[in-house]
Parts: sequence; C-alpha cells; structure tokens
Amino acid sequence: MNRHRRGRPPVQAPAAFAVAWSDTFGRGIRQQGSTDLGRSTFGLAADAAATGAWEDAEALLVHAIGEVTRVNAGLLQWAIIVLETRTGPDVRAASAIGALGSFPAGFGPRASARHAIDAHDPEAFHIQVEAALTEVRIIHDQFVWWIQTLLTEVANTHGEEAAIEALLEVDRRLWSEKFAIWGELSPQERLWLSAETARANLAGPLRDGELNIVETESEYRIRLAPCGGCGVLRQGDPKSGRQMNEISGPTVPLPWLPRDRPMSWFAAHTPLVMSWLQVSAGQQPRRPARNCDSALPCEWLIIKSNSDGARPGLGPASPELSPERT
Repeated sequence: MNRHRRGRPPVQAPAAFAVAWSDTFGRGIRQQGSTDLGRSTFGLAADAAATGAWEDAEALLVHAIGEVTRVNAGLLQWAIIVLETRTGPDVRAASAIGALGSFPAGFGPRASARHAIDAHDPEAFHIQVEAALTEVRIIHDQFVWWIQTLLTEVANTHGEEAAIEALLEVDRRLWSEKFAIWGELSPQERLWLSAETARANLAGPLRDGELNIVETESEYRIRLAPCGGCGVLRQGDPKSGRQMNEISGPTVPLPWLPRDRPMSWFAAHTPLVMSWLQVSAGQQPRRPARNCDSALPCEWLIIKSNSDGARPGLGPASPELSPERT
C-alpha cells in the first residue's frame, strides 16, 4: 500500500525520461506536460517503488531532494542579503551563516532508501521518502520564517522603507540573476522551471509539492494550495498542524500591494519583483501571481507571449492579478 498518496487516485509510475537533461539549464529537469508536471516528485518516487520500478524510484527521490535543496539555497542567500543591507558585507559572518546551507538534508534517508531498494521493500522505501521530505521541509520552513523575521526587524528598527530597500537589494543580487535568461526561454521551458520551483516550494495539503497546473491559450497557471512560503506563514502548516503567530508586513499603502488584504514581508516580494518593477518600466512581468498571501490558493502565471507591454488587467494601477482586477 502506498500511503504517500492516500486520498488520491493511483498514478502509474513514470519512466526515467520524466527527468531529462536540459542544455538550457545545465542540469536534469522534469520535462512533461502540464498535468504531469504538477505531481509531487516525492510522490512519484513512492509510486515508482510501489510498482517495482526501483531504478526510477531512486532517481526520482534523488531529483526531489535536489529540487528542494536548490530552493533552500536560494532562501539562505536571500536571508544573507537582507542581513548585509544592515550590517554590510562581512566575510566571516557570511561564511558562518553560509555553513547552514551545507547541512546534507535528505542524504541520510536517501542512503537508507538504497537498502529498501535492495530488499525490494516499497513500504520501507516510502518511510525514507517521508523522512527525506520532512528533513528538507523543516529547513525550508525555517528559512522562510527567518526571512520574515529579519525583514520585520528591519522594518521595526529602521522603518518600512528600509525593509522595502532590502527587498529591492534581494532583487538586484538574487532574482535578477535567476531571471536573467527568462526572456530567452520558450513558454514550455518557463513552465518546466516554474513548476520545479513551485514543487520545491512544498505546496499542497501534504506539503510534498503537489500542484494543479492549467493551460490556457495565453498562459499557464500553477496553483499552490497552500503555497509553502507565504501561504504556510499565514495559514499554518497543514501537514504538521503547526500554527503561526500574527504575521506583520507593510502598513503603508503602496502602489504594488493589493488593496483588499495585508501581506507579510516575505510575501511582499512577489508583486514587487515578479511584476511591478517590470510593468512600471513598460516591460512584461516576470511571473505575476494571483491571490498571493490570501486564504485562496495562490496562482503563478506564466505568460506565453514574449512581447513586452503590460497584459490587460496588469498595469501600474493594478499590480496584482486578483479576481477583482481581471
């Protein structure tokens, strides 16, 4: 019995070609249709073991751990940048903090999973999938909470403008670099990359990266319910039952913030660096979001057209794609 996907219809285990090498990204990445891309990589690993596809099971588990490890490394870099906006660059401090990223989360369960594979024991393999997922999820959530806490401290100590400047510095040193090739990617490549990031965001009620992806004529919509970042900060963790305390964010109305709800400092980067900065410059947004940091499922939108210019309903007076603005 495969407990990982309880409550969901059985899924035929994928073949190894679900993960393929990409010269564009310089690594393996899941290259599938929109429906399959939404399936949790951890869940697919457990499914593969349940059907006896042991080679696929191991490859998918390794890939799942790698997906989250890359996102966790980005979160750590984000936290370091926020710290440095207040303290200035400090090689020793950066080295000490950076050591947090060297913790081999998921590596122990990955090694133990090999014993389950050798014994052809899908239940034992599933236990290690859950153990690996728990390890990387704890680190992910800790980094998200740390970033939120750091930005809150900056706002409380130095003013909200300083926290916003910290977000802009993160964009200059992190997001702008990550999105440098965005304009050169095909819509399909944008989807592959965004789905990988969203899965590693550990969305979904099981916090395993399960997504719902819908394709329309003009865009792909990646639905995270809840988002593993601001959604879990705001609503708590549906997997562990962990509840969050009151989450602070900008209190002054800003043109790039939604008018119908507050946003956490962690969430505030989404409308700012994923759409507002580009749209206000007359460019196409990177990856706008709908319902970010709300009770509704968050949606990431991948626009298929490469042309510049604001999409209808996403102009300087309308920074976020929310139901009342589309």
